[in-house]
Amino acid sequence: MVSSMEKKEAQGKKHKVPGRSFATDVVTIVGGTTTAQMITILSALIVAKLYEPQMVGLSSLFAALVTTLVVASCLRYEFSIMLPKTDEEAINLLALSLIINLTFSLALVPLLWFFGNDLASLLNSPEIAQYLWLVPLSVFLTGSYNAINYWNSRKRQFGRLSTTQISRAASLATTQVGAGYAGYASSGALIAGNIVGQAVATFSLGIRIFHEYWDFLKRSLDRKVMREKMREYRDFPLFDMGSGFINVLSLQIPIFILSFYFTKEIVGYYSWGLMSVQMPASLVGAAISKVFYQRAAAAFHESLEKMGFIVEKVTKQLVSIGFLPILLLMFIGEDLFTFFFGAKWAEAGVYAEILAFWTLIVFVASPLSSILNVLKKMRMVLIYNAILIILRTVSLAYGGEMGDIYLSLTLFSVTSGLSGLVLAAWVLKTANVSILHLLRSISGNVSIALMLIGLVAFCQFVLNLPSLLMIVVGVAVAVVYYSIYIYRDDEMKAMVLSFLKRGKKAAD
Repeated sequence: MVSSMEKKEAQGKKHKVPGRSFATDVVTIVGGTTTAQMITILSALIVAKLYEPQMVGLSSLFAALVTTLVVASCLRYEFSIMLPKTDEEAINLLALSLIINLTFSLALVPLLWFFGNDLASLLNSPEIAQYLWLVPLSVFLTGSYNAINYWNSRKRQFGRLSTTQISRAASLATTQVGAGYAGYASSGALIAGNIVGQAVATFSLGIRIFHEYWDFLKRSLDRKVMREKMREYRDFPLFDMGSGFINVLSLQIPIFILSFYFTKEIVGYYSWGLMSVQMPASLVGAAISKVFYQRAAAAFHESLEKMGFIVEKVTKQLVSIGFLPILLLMFIGEDLFTFFFGAKWAEAGVYAEILAFWTLIVFVASPLSSILNVLKKMRMVLIYNAILIILRTVSLAYGGEMGDIYLSLTLFSVTSGLSGLVLAAWVLKTANVSILHLLRSISGNVSIALMLIGLVAFCQFVLNLPSLLMIVVGVAVAVVYYSIYIYRDDEMKAMVLSFLKRGKKAAD
């Protein structure tokens, strides 16, 4: 008789799990993401009271260093885990990614020991030197999580990801808020909270994955297969790693350049503003992105036409979901930050208003860009990202040389947003999606959103409503828009109904 575990493995050989819709998978992740985001949002309200902007600035600089280094920690082989047709090949890529990640993290220890002070001086932040010994640990935890997470996504075990996100958010919030109330509010406490949260996420997901697939891993692990897969997917370290490094560096470059030209307080305002904007935007966007990459990779093995259909559908959803709330932020960002975080964070709200245009483009373009990995367009992505980082660096540095933070952020937002539009257009063309047909399909939702934004602008600039009333108007406008959108869109309606059913089951 065949065991249940062997049946599961046999069914997984072809990387196929039937019977679940796109909406169901998205809602599975969103369920956990919603809870995790609520924990993060509630803790952010407290953290904003306990910590000063300069503390947030220094911890953000630490996070930027880790995020940049993590790009190379697995040599980008973690992205290839989704691509093989069989699980035997994929699990060898998982093992390869973890081995490379451990080696890379250990190599960072002597480098930072000898050159840590030089790096701190280069960043114009001598105070960060005392925390650099934690960088290898943070890189190892994050790199391991990324590799394990791609295997988890391949197996479409999105419920586990939801649980992991909740655990991470809860442990991070507990550490940071607890340290703050205990009188230890500092950059170090914020850094420690992030590391604790990442450790909990990595070990909770890793233990569950390896517990279930340990026997399969031992039977499938083969050095020869590893070497073959390393050669087959060599474009990832040769081209995608450089592209990914440049892309991540271009996202983190504002923190590095602002730290060089301005104070840690300004870095804190920028980081808090960007985090607060991206947090709600990623609520659905990140969930769609994870499911989209899995579905697109699977569809690519069938036909380019099927993959193109998925790309067009997801693009429409992303634009329709993100267009109104992110544009709304342009008008009431400062009001929102003052109301929720306090007057000392009002400047972060101004920065959020400036960054809203770029945030909207990233919300749409970032998930779509994973298609280029599926199509193995790493070389062209490398060229694109190289040009992008030059444009961003020049934009930020020009404002820095002029001593004008608003000019720096405006040039950065506009340059990055326009570049993101070019990337999105390129992805759509590569996937054989008709841009004209796509524009027609989203024109209804965009028109409704623009009319509602016009109402907000009228209330702000003509009626001169006070901050609290502007927030009320913004919330009302969002409720009206999403009510219309859900009513008109069957896919979104199915997503919401599925989410409500899951909530009802959890309550029962």
